[in-house]
Amino acid sequence: MKYRILLIGFGSIGKRHYSLLEKRNDVECVDIVSAHAEIKTARIFTFLEQVTHSDLSKYHIFIICTETYKHEKNLKYINNLVKNKVILVEKPLSKSSVNLKIHNQNNIFVSYNLRFHPIINKIKKIINNKRILICNAVVGQYLPSWRENKNYLESYSASLEKGGGVLRDLSHEIDLVKYICGNIKLISALSSSHSNLNLESDDICTILASNDHSAHIVIQMDYLALTHRRLIFIQTNNLTIKADLISNILEVTDIHKGLTVYNYDWVDRNYTYKSLHDELLNQSTPKSTITTFEDGNHTMKIIDTITDQYMEKSWLKNS
Repeated sequence: MKYRILLIGFGSIGKRHYSLLEKRNDVECVDIVSAHAEIKTARIFTFLEQVTHSDLSKYHIFIICTETYKHEKNLKYINNLVKNKVILVEKPLSKSSVNLKIHNQNNIFVSYNLRFHPIINKIKKIINNKRILICNAVVGQYLPSWRENKNYLESYSASLEKGGGVLRDLSHEIDLVKYICGNIKLISALSSSHSNLNLESDDICTILASNDHSAHIVIQMDYLALTHRRLIFIQTNNLTIKADLISNILEVTDIHKGLTVYNYDWVDRNYTYKSLHDELLNQSTPKSTITTFEDGNHTMKIIDTITDQYMEKSWLKNS
């Protein structure tokens, strides 16, 4: 079977999805909804409502890559008009949690592609039901360096109203901690903007949480780090684990076996997207890694709770 895909939005992530999907042998076409796309080999619609109901029904997969604040509107529009389709929404699912009844046996997923990093897969295998005592996730990247030739103050990241802010942009860490530790409960959080970046949105966030086994969980994210970092630290009774998702190195220290270093320097920036596409498009592969709508929406509810205290600039007390 060859898939027909409709890509809604053609920013940097939309372009990445397009460049990878249009090369696949199991893809017939990747058409685009965008007022700015200039791809001669694709059918291009200026806006989503321009696609007729008849045309919508011909696509097998829809990928929503518009600005975060448009995700919910795009998702509900497509979900109401198609049947037995796959809909992938770029992370985060929306600006806030989504009240959505999934119609017509559609399958909806959220593109938290870092779940497909081989380091994360290795951690899952190593942990293998061991009790996690501590899990710390740290991520930071200097916002002005994110997008070439664009003033960061004009990007949606700088606007809370448009679904920006470090809490949403870097919500991968919330998803990864949930994926590794299981169900998490928010204990407290502080999200604020007090750097010299002068953003309307949050630029620093610290989250304290736990899981069903009382693990101590800390997630820290910021727009400030001049050296891009993405680290996960895990402690069990017998293992100390350090994962660096930028250098692609995993260090595992076993109380009996000592230190083992795993080097994944062969992983390029497209690897996790390709792996996500493999699971999404392969009908015989169980959808066991990709983030479900329900799971992605749970992450948004955590974000909602933290956002509610953002203007207070004080630690959230969550009973």
